[in-house]
Amino acid sequence: MDFYNRLTETEKYIINLAAICAERISPSAIQDLSKKTLKLTQKEIGVVLEKASNIGLFTKSYRDYSIAVPMIIYLYPKLKDYHEEWTKSMCNENYYYPWTNTSQNFSSYIYALLYKKENIKKHERKLVENERNNELNVLMDILDNSDYQEVLHLMDFDLLHRLLRRKVDRLVNDLESLSLLNEMMEWINHKFPKKGNQYSSTLKAIIDHHSGNFEEIKNNEKINDSVKFFVTATNHFLNGDLKTSLMVFDKGMKLQRSQVRDQSMPRLQENSG
Repeated sequence: MDFYNRLTETEKYIINLAAICAERISPSAIQDLSKKTLKLTQKEIGVVLEKASNIGLFTKSYRDYSIAVPMIIYLYPKLKDYHEEWTKSMCNENYYYPWTNTSQNFSSYIYALLYKKENIKKHERKLVENERNNELNVLMDILDNSDYQEVLHLMDFDLLHRLLRRKVDRLVNDLESLSLLNEMMEWINHKFPKKGNQYSSTLKAIIDHHSGNFEEIKNNEKINDSVKFFVTATNHFLNGDLKTSLMVFDKGMKLQRSQVRDQSMPRLQENSG
């Protein structure tokens, strides 16, 4: 967010108002939303919006802009005192319009999560219903942002579970320290003592798998049988028995495909029961 931090206070204010709008951002919309004492002109607003668009913070259409969701996540905790602007904005809960789009759906949910908690479930439901799974992954930024740590437990656990799984995948793919997974497991057990137990079992299996503790996974009753096939295959491979490794791995993939559609890569996952 170096671009934002280098802006003047007036330019930051314009970007903040754009974040509140989320969709259909235009110089006239920002001007209407701004404090009249600042006397912002549409020309200077347009210059700031164009600069932000050029580096990818906004998406530009024929007539207006929409803001990237990571910017919404980054900026909204900073806008606690923008009472007048929130009230006047399209993001206000009492403002109705039927053509909400992706940025607006995320905007309404993040706003509710931070400032209007009684509406979290309503906007969470709308977000999940309207956005595809891969689009929801952008919410992963919340997991690493300290401004959201006190509200994460208010999120639907299934949604949070989805984000955590993507976070784990990223940590593993980027070869990050396994200590981060341990920290995540401790956090889940603390925040979700009931629902988190099953998920923590999967995290532990991932840690054991990447640590070579294969016997631990085999004895973990909450991990499904396909995963145990993969662990056994890995063990045979490390012991130099490639033929048996491939045979056992193939059995695991066949079982996984019978359980999960459109999944071509082996995954660690919980039992559904």
